[in-house]
Formats: sequence, structure tokens, C-alpha cells
Amino acid sequence: MVATWSSFFTLLAVSPETLAETYDWLRGLSPVPEVVMWIVLLPWAVAWTAWEASWEQWARLLAVGLLCALHLVVSAPRMR
Repeated sequence: MVATWSSFFTLLAVSPETLAETYDWLRGLSPVPEVVMWIVLLPWAVAWTAWEASWEQWARLLAVGLLCALHLVVSAPRMR
């Protein structure tokens, strides 16, 4: 998950157009594949949606950062 989030933040900094094109592709799918892809890509799709919101820059950074941290904490392996 860390590698995937690192890729997301790298693309966000270096090539946000790539993320925008991917999001447009996701939104352009027919309903059933779109729902499946939203489930698979949920944290990253929500992060991009938050980034594209018309909020202040600090609020968008905070929302994406918190979503990333929450997802990493929830998906971290647990010791038994």
C-alpha cells in the first residue's frame, strides 16, 4: 500500500494530467465495470476526488493526507 500511495503522490506532483485522464477513464466506463473499479480503487479515487474539489489548497492536502494515513493504518498487517 505504501508503494501505491507513493506512486499516487508522485503522479500528483509530477503528472496530475495522468491522474485526471485515469479518473476520466474510470468515470467513462459502463455502470457495472465502473462500480467494480470504484471498489478496487476506492481510496485512490476518493483521494483524487478530494484533490479536484474546489477547497483551499491546505484543505485538499489535509484531506488526501488523512485519507492516505487512514488507509495505511487500516490495511497494515496486525500481530497476533
